[in-house]
Amino acid sequence: MVLGPVGRPPPAGTEAVHVETAEQMLAAVLDRLEGSDAIICSAAVADYRPVRRSSRKIKHGELSAIELVENPDIAAEVGKRRQERPLCVFALESEDGVANAKRKLESKNADLCVLNSPEAIGAPDGSFTLVRRDGSQEDLGRIDKAALAAILLEELGL
Repeated sequence: MVLGPVGRPPPAGTEAVHVETAEQMLAAVLDRLEGSDAIICSAAVADYRPVRRSSRKIKHGELSAIELVENPDIAAEVGKRRQERPLCVFALESEDGVANAKRKLESKNADLCVLNSPEAIGAPDGSFTLVRRDGSQEDLGRIDKAALAAILLEELGL
């Protein structure tokens, strides 16, 4: 399990790799890709990051703009290199959810996309819809995230 800065410890018995940046996460995921049976990309890595980091506090009035650069698209890179390994991605959407999930499924070369909504962030449960590569979809309704994990493992054949 490759983890960014999170407030919870990984499940007991999990081999966890802790990273701080999107670049570190990409490298850690790609380093472990060969030994994996399936890949579940559930992290919400920011699309952009500041070009420059400051080691000191930036005081009021010292900054008029923040220049941004794109972060790597980890799921897309995994999708290019996954070979026969199943790939599941997540799509957090507040509108046009299924259509956006289908686009994400295709653009990441994934087998399964879990559509969720913002109310699931930080909550023990949420409303989820599975969107599959074959075009089928299944509304799971509001369920516990542990139950979702079990469903995903079954969907991915694990």
